[in-house]
Amino acid sequence: MSIDKENASTILQTEWNYVEARQDKNFLSTKLYKQEIRWIKEIIRGKQLTYKYILLTAVLAKVINPRVHYRALQKGSQLQGAYDARSLAHGVVVPFEKSHGELLGGSNEPFLSRPARYPEFDLSNRDRTRNAQERLFYLLDNFQRYSTRDKSLPKALLRQVLKEMISLQPTKRDFKVPPVKVSLQATVNVVDEFLQVSGSGERLVAVSAAVFASMCKIFGETFQVRVYPVNWPDKFAKTAGDIEFYKDGKIVRAVESKDKPLSESDVRHCQMKAKRHGITEYIILSGAGVVATDELAITKFINSQLKQGLNLYILAVPQQLFPYFVYLGEKGRRVFLTKVGTYLNEIKATRANKKSWQQLIDKYLK
Repeated sequence: MSIDKENASTILQTEWNYVEARQDKNFLSTKLYKQEIRWIKEIIRGKQLTYKYILLTAVLAKVINPRVHYRALQKGSQLQGAYDARSLAHGVVVPFEKSHGELLGGSNEPFLSRPARYPEFDLSNRDRTRNAQERLFYLLDNFQRYSTRDKSLPKALLRQVLKEMISLQPTKRDFKVPPVKVSLQATVNVVDEFLQVSGSGERLVAVSAAVFASMCKIFGETFQVRVYPVNWPDKFAKTAGDIEFYKDGKIVRAVESKDKPLSESDVRHCQMKAKRHGITEYIILSGAGVVATDELAITKFINSQLKQGLNLYILAVPQQLFPYFVYLGEKGRRVFLTKVGTYLNEIKATRANKKSWQQLIDKYLK
């Protein structure tokens, strides 16, 4: 099935405006679809971000083309009504969501995640969250059947999903650094306490990327520092690391963050990615030290790669970041604190990690 993306964008915004003016109303019958309304609420408010995008993409596609099958994810699906859900999600749903506060989580490419990489959404697909998987499956499957007897249902379902989406708090957060002198000690305190919690590795990436980007800005380097969500699978995202340095549009350096003890296999994996992308310098951020039994093997491997022209660096975080704060100076430290917030937003960090960063700034910069 084909989907008119321009029409989809127009209808999505039109329906959003319609629902926003009627937020106290249910668009599905509470008598007929009480259970399904509860499922929609649980999916939109749940922790499985990909499911939210699958749901919104499916209900939008059905409105644009009634022949679409709600559970289809790829053109190759055997379901009658298969279409390219990923194209619609990344081309229409993602830009729309970003312009409306990133209410679903702010993912750049949600269909890269495992639940969306199957031909169709089915209970036979591998998934660790079985209850959530069943909830979405039966919601989509039920409405596929219901819609054959009630042609008005697709639009009502889209409106019900948008109603729940509108009720969410924006994922993107504005960070404020108070107008005071940013001392070295205050900066160290903020970073040290922030990194005492792993935060699924998001904190380590945001802080380190901010250090590198601040150094570039203060010292006039022309590198562009890019960051990516820490849970992106390398195979599908095709990134060289959690952080990448670009110059004149070409990748020149990459960084991988490890918030668990670094093993020899971790280092070898980074070497493979460096080779694949033609990088001669690769930084490995070690937030939890090195596996003791692997230390000698890691040292030998790094030395062997140096002879082949690849520099692998292991940077102990946060200790080895602190000297950078001296060189940044007061102005640079302010830039750094601001950029951490920027990168927390860019990698779609959890609300808890974002909240913690602002709280620590407020605590130590008075």
